[in-house]
Amino acid sequence: MQFIWQLDGYAVMPSGAQSTCSYFDAPLSNHNPLRDDIAMPLKDTFVKKFQAIDPGSMLVGVSQMALINQNGTSAKAPRFPFVLVLKPAPGLNKAPCTFDQPLSQLLNLEAAGLGVPGKTLYEVYAVKDAPTTWQETASPEHIGSLVLDSPFTTSWFGDHQLFFRHTFWQAELATLKALDSARAANWSTYVDDPSNYKHEGANIYWPRLPGGCLGLGSEPMLQSDIAIYA
Repeated sequence: MQFIWQLDGYAVMPSGAQSTCSYFDAPLSNHNPLRDDIAMPLKDTFVKKFQAIDPGSMLVGVSQMALINQNGTSAKAPRFPFVLVLKPAPGLNKAPCTFDQPLSQLLNLEAAGLGVPGKTLYEVYAVKDAPTTWQETASPEHIGSLVLDSPFTTSWFGDHQLFFRHTFWQAELATLKALDSARAANWSTYVDDPSNYKHEGANIYWPRLPGGCLGLGSEPMLQSDIAIYA
């Protein structure tokens, strides 16, 4: 599954975070807002191509993990949430990173005593159904933890042969519709509202996670209409 903070990283939000290269200064989500203030070069290339495939392409589904049981058989009654939000474990953002070396922080975790086996990287939260509006989100429910079973390492396989397939929004919606048409209608109504689509992502659920918006090291942050400001 794919998780992200914002499509443009820390380029715009949170305010004051533009110089950070940490993976752990903000939560991640499988949903990403199609904001008005994303830089045009990114909108004209990456976003344009993805939106041509699916007008809800910024919302990546998680249903594929619910369709198969642990033993490899098909699940009779798959259950999956509207959105997942991953909250970074405290202290991980203290591991050093180098801006032009994307893997540097992950490789530095072990030396910093933060990336050892058994260490939790993210707490995983789920929101079962779409909110009424992006300003009225439910409190995410804690459903698990993402825990390391070994330190990070680079690999030729990971860089050249390991690829992940997006479950686009329309496919996610179709899967849900076959299981529960009422829930599917709820999700569709929310996402079809342009205002919700412009905001939907980790940024609107962050204030409702335990501890609130305590990212970027210290100061609480508040949700505005398009961004989180320190």
